Amino acid sequence: MEDVGIPAGQFAREVEEESASSGFIGLKLLLSVCKWIDFFEYVPSARATKRCHYYDPENNPACTFGVWHPLAAEKLLTYYINSASDRDAFQTGFVRIRGLERNDCGELKAY
Repeated sequence: MEDVGIPAGQFAREVEEESASSGFIGLKLLLSVCKWIDFFEYVPSARATKRCHYYDPENNPACTFGVWHPLAAEKLLTYYINSASDRDAFQTGFVRIRGLERNDCGELKAY
């Protein structure tokens, strides 16, 4: 952390290097080619479960809130740039992001 001007030990927990999730990488790629990007359950709604994948019966809340990836930050940023209503985001799990292009990429599902 010294290389960015922050003395080591200044924080209770050092910032760990984590890679972006595949969903967030997909969002970044789609921003440059789509007019709108529709995500379902990328930002957890009231229907959120502890399952990592729809096909996996194992319960693991770390998949939703992030252990391997900075999911909390990714989901907050996605919610911040969301064009859909709060009700859509938190009740139905629908998030709509305005892209930088005019192509409509329809319904893309992030799990």
